[in-house]
Amino acid sequence: MFNLVWYSNYDSPDELADILTDKSGIKHRFTLPYGKMRPEIVSKQRSHASAILPPQLAEVFQKIENPFAQVITDSLTSQSIFMDGKVLLVGDAVAGIRPHATCGAIQAVLHALLLKGVFQDKPTMTIEEWGEKTLSWSTGMQKLGVHLGQQGQIGDYPMADNSTP
Repeated sequence: MFNLVWYSNYDSPDELADILTDKSGIKHRFTLPYGKMRPEIVSKQRSHASAILPPQLAEVFQKIENPFAQVITDSLTSQSIFMDGKVLLVGDAVAGIRPHATCGAIQAVLHALLLKGVFQDKPTMTIEEWGEKTLSWSTGMQKLGVHLGQQGQIGDYPMADNSTP
């Protein structure tokens, strides 16, 4: 088993909503679960794959029995420290980095490891410095994910908000 990822953009919210409507007519907002895609959508996506993907990838796509869909979104907070340092955001709570940037887990580990400098017996940084470092890193990686996404686009898609924060 493996997971084939194919990013597709759509020209209108209605087109995306149609894809995210399952076999029972239930409209999903972000994820169309495994096995719930309507046969006519599977057929349409397979035709699209054959038309635009390299033959080897199109063949693999044709053999997927139960495709699913996941909307890719961007998120980035403007601060990661709240209530005088009593509440800290780490990992995906700071920035939802696009999957193709492959650094979501690294983000969480970095945030956690840097906390050691704040909470050890002899702190090497303040909580404010921690917040600045982690937010700066996450902002950069979030922008990188957007940039990588823009580079992989074919065409102009109004729904793909590729603006940087």
